[in-house]
Amino acid sequence: MRSCFLAPAGNCDAVKRVHTDHMTVAKVDNLPEAVAAMEDFAAGRDVPTC
Repeated sequence: MRSCFLAPAGNCDAVKRVHTDHMTVAKVDNLPEAVAAMEDFAAGRDVPTC
């Protein structure tokens, strides 16, 4: 089972240096994008990633 982790878009470079095989790291810029990413992930849809 994969998990979803929210990351500010400005932190994506740091995220790329971390082992993320068991999670999806969703790239977000604001709260509405974070909510949408969580809803999309829960529904099985693709989310923008780092």
